[in-house]
Amino acid sequence: MNTNNEWGVCYQAAVFELDDTKLRAKIDETRLAIDQRLLQVRADLGVKERRDMSNALEVLVVLERLLDRDTKVRPAA
Repeated sequence: MNTNNEWGVCYQAAVFELDDTKLRAKIDETRLAIDQRLLQVRADLGVKERRDMSNALEVLVVLERLLDRDTKVRPAA
């Protein structure tokens, strides 16, 4: 994955975030960065980066599901 793009940096930060209270914001930042990149390049997006973005979005969905599940399992403090 090309991490020179802002979305790649945001994605890595989300994937490696261990603090659940920060994870949701990092997921949102990554989605926004991907959207901005898509608007920036439009049709000139390469096959590899398009695939990387698609894979990243799928992982973000999994992270959100895990976060939601953990939030429901843990009692409120």
